[in-house]
Amino acid sequence: MLISSSFIPTAEAQERTVSHQYVEDMGSGWNLGNTFDSFEEGHDRGEETWGNPKVTKELIQAVKEKGFDSIRLPLTLHQRIGSLEEQAKINEELLNRYEEVVQWALEKDLYVLINIHHDSWTWLADWDRESHSEEYLIFIFIWNTTSRAF
Repeated sequence: MLISSSFIPTAEAQERTVSHQYVEDMGSGWNLGNTFDSFEEGHDRGEETWGNPKVTKELIQAVKEKGFDSIRLPLTLHQRIGSLEEQAKINEELLNRYEEVVQWALEKDLYVLINIHHDSWTWLADWDRESHSEEYLIFIFIWNTTSRAF
């Protein structure tokens, strides 16, 4: 009788990238929803647009106490960011408030997932896929600005 075996490494045995490990460490997550995603034409009430309540430290604490390891805090900058001629300045009041909530989550040792959400079908939908286009340059500016803020 001939017995043959070949070693097939399992996922656990394979080398994990830093990104894979980070995602695994994020564990279970909770989604804040549309709180910083909401916007209205001509009138911006910040996180309270679309009837959302203000985020509180107590809410973030409750998320942690329920056993979550990460939190998704989406952000829409449609109508909250200037053109390149205006140096793509992000509404400072909104950005400061958003940073405050991100800091609360970080203080509770939560991983924070930040994404710009509705911008993909508003102003960014016009992007012509060129790296010199205004939409692309503003998108890069957003990520550079928000990554430095946090």
